[in-house]
Amino acid sequence: MLAMRNNTAYIKRDLMSEVIRMTLDGTLEEKIDALPPRLYPRTKESLRCCVYKDRAMIRYRLMGIMGFSLEEDDEDTLLLRDYARKALDRASRGKPDKMKALTMLDMVCSSCAGGKYHVTDLCRGCVARPCQINCPKNAITIVKGRSIIDEEKCINCGKCQQLCPYNAIVYTPLPCSENCPVDAIVRTEDGTRAIDFDKCISCGNCTRSCPFGAVVERSRIIDIATALKGEKKVAALVAPALYGQFPYDPERLNGAIRDIGFDRVVEVASGAEETARLEAQELGEKRKEGLLPLTNSCCPAWKETVEKHLPALRDRISHTPSPMAITGDLVKRQDPETITVFIGPCIAKKNEAARLDCIDYTMTFEELGAFLLAGSIEVEKSEALSVQAAPAGPEARKEGREFARAGGVTDALLSYLGEEAKTVRLDGLDRKKVKQLGNYTKFFPDLDFIEVMCCEGGCLGGPGVISSAKPAEVRLEKYARREE
Repeated sequence: MLAMRNNTAYIKRDLMSEVIRMTLDGTLEEKIDALPPRLYPRTKESLRCCVYKDRAMIRYRLMGIMGFSLEEDDEDTLLLRDYARKALDRASRGKPDKMKALTMLDMVCSSCAGGKYHVTDLCRGCVARPCQINCPKNAITIVKGRSIIDEEKCINCGKCQQLCPYNAIVYTPLPCSENCPVDAIVRTEDGTRAIDFDKCISCGNCTRSCPFGAVVERSRIIDIATALKGEKKVAALVAPALYGQFPYDPERLNGAIRDIGFDRVVEVASGAEETARLEAQELGEKRKEGLLPLTNSCCPAWKETVEKHLPALRDRISHTPSPMAITGDLVKRQDPETITVFIGPCIAKKNEAARLDCIDYTMTFEELGAFLLAGSIEVEKSEALSVQAAPAGPEARKEGREFARAGGVTDALLSYLGEEAKTVRLDGLDRKKVKQLGNYTKFFPDLDFIEVMCCEGGCLGGPGVISSAKPAEVRLEKYARREE
């Protein structure tokens, strides 16, 4: 994965804050076409081949930020203002239909020729030649005193790299596809990459891996900004992971969310408590029926993995609603007219929310940061605001607030179960773990509960975060324990 601090992240942040700012002041249609040349004037050094390619990349990024799919909505004859008009019209109608959470920007893709081993200039053409002698496919020859790999014969086993005494052989990765746990990134005829949506689980690993930022989530920040300008009340449903993201006092962070325009801030950790209680109850029922192990339902990317790649595990997925769904339902029951916006670390939540009547929109912590930037809101100067428990929901405990970390779901469930249970916690999903879980369908292990979190570090390591998982976990634990 890329480091949290990188130029593509900065470009994305700046573009999102510009779009939010223009939406809030009513100038989006008027000013958006001027944004690419303003950001990339002719005098600026180009990131790619020329300033015009840079501007084209900005255009496509802006389309994703406005919620459009390059696979479905790319029309070269339309100006950005035309897309802005469509986005504002969509926002005026309320909650959008179900949508794919991701889109691939083929213009931005660099057609990386990765996933191969290469011999560098460090090769000395040694007499021992362990790379050639040990290659199982005879793919290495010596030409003019240097090893050469025949890519047609090479099977990428890596033995040559492991045995070279000079470290002269390197592996060039293909970041987007190699970090996809379900092989959903495919190569097109022109050499660029595309998303196979029949396989995609919307985990967002590709968005964090591509050094060119060619995979982006389709944002609903225009819809949310429009709702904040409207007459209806808008509730921010904040995931527990929020308080690990920003190095500010939690109450002032709540106040900053209010300053953006939200009418109330509701703690989804309250819903997490109910999810844990109901899941513990369901585990007891499954134990009586002999249908163990049970696995968690709170990670939407994991649920899509089961649905698309591990169908034999469908009856092992908990039927308990996620904390987001429970919290949204409680808020809507109190006031059906309230617009609910879930704020969390997850891209796959966009897909989950599209299937729920109780959640109108979702946005990531990264998008929240863009709202703060667009409004020039200084968190430390915001008036403190206490977070609310979900209406008629339980008070959040330490376990509910630590739901976001790897193992947090299991710990919360066990706190309600009240008896011993055999559990396994899978922290992050990759191809090896998908295969391991597939083997479970042939012979179910002697387990009561399997926690699977697609992101390493749990929700604290989600694709929409702005802080690395370790410091975020320290801040979250401090928040979760302060009332003990």
